[in-house]
Amino acid sequence: MHQSIKCFVLIQFAIAFLGVPSAWSLCGSSPEGTFKYDFTKKTMVFCDGTNWREVGGGPVTCPTGFEIIGSPGARGTFCIETDQRATDQFLDAKNTCLGLSNSDGNKSRLCTPEQWYDACLDGGPNNMTGDDEWVDEVVFSTNFYGVVRGTATCDDYAAGRIDSVTALNAFRCCIE
Repeated sequence: MHQSIKCFVLIQFAIAFLGVPSAWSLCGSSPEGTFKYDFTKKTMVFCDGTNWREVGGGPVTCPTGFEIIGSPGARGTFCIETDQRATDQFLDAKNTCLGLSNSDGNKSRLCTPEQWYDACLDGGPNNMTGDDEWVDEVVFSTNFYGVVRGTATCDDYAAGRIDSVTALNAFRCCIE
């Protein structure tokens, strides 16, 4: 076999089995579902049909009404609703979020305190402060209390009884 053909075959083999630099963001000729190791990120990635995504990574895009917090496709990235939902009781807020899903089939949930805080500091979603918003955390002190964030600042943290019909707070759903 001619030397240049051997070299070409060897390069194609290396690309297919060893991966390509993460700077090559498009999957190119790799079929959807192809896995490889990204040496730059030191993690496994897969082709989603268009882009390389980290295995176990976050969403690449968000559905309408949500915005992305973090680097698309990276671990820790999530989508949060741009606007808060109307006030509701804690368990009803949790159930509302669990009933949603995005086009990738990822289920949404009431945002964790960490997700809510990261989004608040990011400054993207509307009206993150100025009233209480439920987050997905419960504490116990003689009764069960759902945690709320954002009374005045991103750092505000309080609780409301989850069994009280009068404990109504706004909330947002997140998609991981």
